[in-house]
Amino acid sequence: MQSAAAGRTLAALGRIKDDLSRRGITRFRAVGTEALRLASNRGDFLGRAQALGIEVEVISGVEEARLSRRGGLSGLRLAGSGAVLADVGGGSSELIAAGGGAGERAVSLPLGCVRLRERFSPDREPGLADLSRMREHCRTVLEKSAAGFPRAFALVGLGGTFTTLASIELRLAVYDGPRVHGRKLTGEEIEKIYLRLRDLSPPLRRRVPGLEPSRADVIVPGVVIVQSIMARFGTVLVTISDRGLLFGMLEERAAAARDPSRSLP
Repeated sequence: MQSAAAGRTLAALGRIKDDLSRRGITRFRAVGTEALRLASNRGDFLGRAQALGIEVEVISGVEEARLSRRGGLSGLRLAGSGAVLADVGGGSSELIAAGGGAGERAVSLPLGCVRLRERFSPDREPGLADLSRMREHCRTVLEKSAAGFPRAFALVGLGGTFTTLASIELRLAVYDGPRVHGRKLTGEEIEKIYLRLRDLSPPLRRRVPGLEPSRADVIVPGVVIVQSIMARFGTVLVTISDRGLLFGMLEERAAAARDPSRSLP
């Protein structure tokens, strides 16, 4: 994890800890995912978080996928009995088969919007050649790592890239989770958004309604991942979920409260 990113994350954790303290909340769970799983300076980061009074638990990709599946499907109405969830993050993407003939399996892929940008275009806006290399890399990773996943099932999209696409399509001046949750986007709609964002300069991209300015530098690589996943599964429609890992953690905690015999962190 780069020092600047670590500093921003620790500052955000400090603000969250202060807010929890003001609300009288002393028990909470903090988890780290792919960025911390890979970080060479993980120990230093965890130590600094601990000094703030926050014990960060680095969970496995399998555990991340399990919690994301639990949260991501909550409140959605899907045709058929099975689904494949795609959770696109900054450092990794998780594919999760859930229910019906889709079975129950998960895989964590080394594909993330930040990771892709840093690998193929770290010091400049990605050009057409960079984006082409990103797309080919995504195809190669998906062919290798997603073999055996079902194709003919509902695709559910989780994470900031998917929810941003829905927010842009809805032209939301202020993000509205309930409106985003369950929104369906076609491949054609996503392609129009991709072309629009690709051709805008970063300053103009930051002014697009529905796009959080902090995502302006990584949204295009993120959409490349989304389109690559849709191509891999042969689908022209994705249902957006505003819920995921965090909601899964909350649901699991609520279930444990209802059944004290269950043991959770």
